[in-house]
Amino acid sequence: MLRITTALCLLSPALASAQCLTADSLDAGITVEFAGGNVSHIQRQPDGTIIDAYYDNDSYYKEVILFESQDGVVETQWVVHEPETWEARSTTRKTYDFEVTSLAPYSVGMRGVGLTTWDGDGYSNGEKKYSWFGYESEPLVLGDCSYDAVRVFTYELSTSFDNMFIREIKYLPELGIGVQLGNSRFNWSTESSTIVSLSAS
Repeated sequence: MLRITTALCLLSPALASAQCLTADSLDAGITVEFAGGNVSHIQRQPDGTIIDAYYDNDSYYKEVILFESQDGVVETQWVVHEPETWEARSTTRKTYDFEVTSLAPYSVGMRGVGLTTWDGDGYSNGEKKYSWFGYESEPLVLGDCSYDAVRVFTYELSTSFDNMFIREIKYLPELGIGVQLGNSRFNWSTESSTIVSLSAS
């Protein structure tokens, strides 16, 4: 009996680490829970794009937003749905004057500028100056799992200077995915920036 107990104790760290996610987890999907109650289901599609089904439960107007992006960083489209229905309330598409794959690899010190054009957004269609920056970040530590991270910020300033949108992304190189922590277009609360759980879907 003592040998079995000892063996289980020795194996337990390996079992715990086996539960940590890898880049392959994106094929089946990763679920992210935030302190404010919002939940994000992220999955890699066959063509390599990332779909993030973000359940915004924290704001006054609850909604489900399907974000499509490159690596969870460069948005190409989002579709806003009413809760409990797949009927789309609005669809916004974004195009760029650069290849969306050109920002990778996402690293500390990365920076650049370009142009993006929004289409379908009744609030702020049109051309915007787009810039991005990479900063150091503490690892994301959840239980026994630790993931290296890079803080990536994107800024979009309309050429008429009447609006600007900022996104903060925690990019996790080991998983190959950026998780949105802040998005001023949707006025997410500060609780949205605290990840409390990361699990395989």
